[in-house]
Amino acid sequence: ESTASGYSFRYSAAVFSISIFARASIGLGVLTCAACAGLATKSDDAPAPPAFYTVTAEIALARQEPRVAALQYATAAAHETDPVLLERATQVAVEALQPSLAEKDAARWISIDPTSLDAQRAAARAALALHKIEQAAAHYRTVLVASPIGTDAEFAQLEIELTEVENIFGARQLADRLVAFFPSSEPALRVQGFAALRADDPAAAVQSFTAALV
Repeated sequence: ESTASGYSFRYSAAVFSISIFARASIGLGVLTCAACAGLATKSDDAPAPPAFYTVTAEIALARQEPRVAALQYATAAAHETDPVLLERATQVAVEALQPSLAEKDAARWISIDPTSLDAQRAAARAALALHKIEQAAAHYRTVLVASPIGTDAEFAQLEIELTEVENIFGARQLADRLVAFFPSSEPALRVQGFAALRADDPAAAVQSFTAALV
């Protein structure tokens, strides 16, 4: 499991796009040829295969249409069980600044691979962006408890991450929830203190930093 901070993912978009685009292109080509030869028929109500959506998503990215790409990937993800594709769908939604789609894709990713901490992180970030604090806290708690690098190291990563989020007051509420889960954790109290400072509450920040030193 990776320990990436911010919105990093285990696979580069370039490498992933090549493999998915190639696979999807082959699938789409086969379907097209079959239809042209009269070997396959499809009613107007029948859903397109996931390969269709991944191809059109990558085309949209090439055309600098990230929101269209995120929508297409979300449609593909709803019917996919490949964790790599689900990660890609989530990544595209995040980079397109579409937290609702990222939340949906991450939820699907978790349902297929519940042990993925990257999926939990992505779900947490999307929930925070949508001001779903309890949901974000639950996902982050899963990461903090299960991380192979340890809870303290994860809190150190989170401290950096929360200084970059736009939802300042949501970050502060999230930090408070996490301290409730880990009341004796010095790194958790540090996160709470810095979140309070960003939310313009120096008194609460001092209280958190003091508790961290005890």
